[in-house]
Amino acid sequence: MMNNKISSAIRMIDANEAVASVAYRASEVIAIYPITPSTSMGEVCDEWASAKLPNIWSDVPEVVQLQSEAGVAGALHGSLHAGALATAFTASQGLLLMIPNMYKIAGELTPFCMHVSARAIATHALSIFGDHSDVMACHQTDIARNILSQFNEQLDAALVAALLEADQSGEAGIAAQRERVAQLKRVLKPIDSLAAKRLLDVADYLIEKSVWIIGGDGWAYDIGFGGVDHVLSSGRNVNIMVLDTEVYSNTGGQQSKSTPIGAIAKFASSGKAVGKKDLGMIAMNYDNVYVASVAMGAKDTQTVNAIYEAMRHPGPSLIIAYSHCIAHGYHMAQGMEQQKLAVSTGAWPLYRFNPQRAADGENPLKLDSRRPKEPLYVYKDNEARFRMLKMKDPERAKELGRMAQDFVNERYALHERLATPYPKPEAESSDDG
Repeated sequence: MMNNKISSAIRMIDANEAVASVAYRASEVIAIYPITPSTSMGEVCDEWASAKLPNIWSDVPEVVQLQSEAGVAGALHGSLHAGALATAFTASQGLLLMIPNMYKIAGELTPFCMHVSARAIATHALSIFGDHSDVMACHQTDIARNILSQFNEQLDAALVAALLEADQSGEAGIAAQRERVAQLKRVLKPIDSLAAKRLLDVADYLIEKSVWIIGGDGWAYDIGFGGVDHVLSSGRNVNIMVLDTEVYSNTGGQQSKSTPIGAIAKFASSGKAVGKKDLGMIAMNYDNVYVASVAMGAKDTQTVNAIYEAMRHPGPSLIIAYSHCIAHGYHMAQGMEQQKLAVSTGAWPLYRFNPQRAADGENPLKLDSRRPKEPLYVYKDNEARFRMLKMKDPERAKELGRMAQDFVNERYALHERLATPYPKPEAESSDDG
């Protein structure tokens, strides 16, 4: 039997806590895959991080929750290329994967990732869902700033302050920051310490970057919607652009939740009878997300302004861009003209929702398209996806056509009400007695 004095100094822990302890001590990013949360590994790490317990790098790891099936691949790939030591948990399969940044071990970064849910290893692979790698890239800016702030005594204090407080709101400011980062790298190279090497690895993240995630409507509205929502709710300065073709183009034309009423597609052979999902309105529920709906062919200046405003917005941004597609059933040379008709008939509203306007007492939502001035069929009759239903079932085409027109009218009326300018506060009257 064990001596009582010895046994009192030993604390029994289960395997989950033991694995979590190893992962926590050696990781900068801990990614939890929460399909079947049957183990306590992630919860334990989250508890330690909340208590700000440092690891062997003197950092507090960031614990992130993954959403889509490919989230693990995206997160690990982004973390590795950004210079982080990553750990992934998948409770549903009882696996712990620790993928080290080889720079810390052998001076070379190994660019590979593991897709936990598919149990596949892919060289130089990036998940098509891509909903976490860009968020992890933003995380590296925080790491770079945290490490740099610890170098006040070893480096020129003025350089450190300038790097941390740089105004990068314009091209001149970004160019000046690039010069300061180059100077920082020259100073760091002779310093033989782990912290200096780590800062050298992530120094470029001190320069402001415009981070974009680009995908189609099938991804954003359907299979990857959870990942999109996860990024929008993260608060990170990440921009998402959805190229909305209103159909699953890469599957040969399956309907998506973006497909409009009356359109024929795979799995909607008699015309879709349910209205299009309003992704923009969903995103507006977050009070810190910039949202825009654009159509280059209808108003190119509005498109450019939306992209610029999204880049300057200090938080998540979502731009939904009308994208004509061969599955619509007309010659693509007429795409820009068809975009104009989409806007003039109300099939595609143009707007910009900028939360920063609220701080100035203005309505965040601004409509950039006018009330529909032409009936919806003027736009629809140019496209085979709508015309096919007329030939196949004229009565159903009429019924769905009425439903589609009502949907467009009601949506514009809603946007118009929400975009009503805020009343200006009345000036206080003075009492002269």
